[in-house]
Amino acid sequence: MSCGGPSLDVPEHATAAGFASLSAADILEPKTFKQAMASPQSELWQEALDSEYASLMANLTWELRTPPPGANILDGKWVFKVKRDASGNIERYKARYVAKGFQQEQGVDYDEVFAPTGKLATLHALIAFAAQNGLHLEQLDIKTAFLYGDLQEEVWLAQPEGYVQDPTKACFLLKSIYGLKQAPRAWNLKLHDSLTQLGFRQSAADPSLYIKDGAKPIWLLVYVDDLFFVTASSNLAELQSVKDALQEEFEARELGRPSSQFSMEKAVSHCPSLVSLAICWSSITCWIASLSQYHSAHLLFLAKIGVSRWILQSTRIALLLAVYCIY
Repeated sequence: MSCGGPSLDVPEHATAAGFASLSAADILEPKTFKQAMASPQSELWQEALDSEYASLMANLTWELRTPPPGANILDGKWVFKVKRDASGNIERYKARYVAKGFQQEQGVDYDEVFAPTGKLATLHALIAFAAQNGLHLEQLDIKTAFLYGDLQEEVWLAQPEGYVQDPTKACFLLKSIYGLKQAPRAWNLKLHDSLTQLGFRQSAADPSLYIKDGAKPIWLLVYVDDLFFVTASSNLAELQSVKDALQEEFEARELGRPSSQFSMEKAVSHCPSLVSLAICWSSITCWIASLSQYHSAHLLFLAKIGVSRWILQSTRIALLLAVYCIY
């Protein structure tokens, strides 16, 4: 990248030919447990399943109990995902046991559900501020974040397929789990308590932005389970102490300098006040390939408009009006 201005380099696999060959080159993500066990990558999916189940057990997510008569026992399912880096290369295979939250009943096994999520505008402002002032950026990923949330309601869940111990019993949840309607809120409240104990205060402008005041402040943007830090390069010892404290409470991965967030690649140059936000082409190619599922011309058109709006909202907000006019 030069100091002359931001650039957007389109990689070779983002060309029309790349789009056409994407579906053939991509590894299919299983829709069910049986599909995963029958796929050519069954051993890798089994490792992902074992890792997720071990996390559930280590976190004391549930106790096996005999459910009372009339209990609303939620079904669950395994969800499989091939995790890729910003260049589209496979990072790891991931499996997650998810509750079918649509079976929940308000007032019975859930109540409040709202949880704030980091805004793109806040991310843009933080990166621009960091680039202009030569600040340091780092990213921390909380593993199985939703499993840390504390539940206030009584929730029952069916045992995960492939790991059933006693068919007469069900999982009485002690902690939150993915898929529950209140899971994002439970995790957000847990993280909020931890951050406030570490001296952070919540921003009035964006509830997902936290600030640790001082001669050298630390800004922290929360996007679900990704923590995005900004601070002075001379304040890395304090930043490390914050990360260490969080990792004592939550299992996390230090990702270093942010490379992919909000499905975008970010490049912050060392040129003063210059920030380049480039679309993550691995995400875009997956979107383009997924459009083939729309057999209706009207639905396909709406999907293309949605993709265009997201791209422009993420990078070129001033052009959004043109998309709205087309729509």
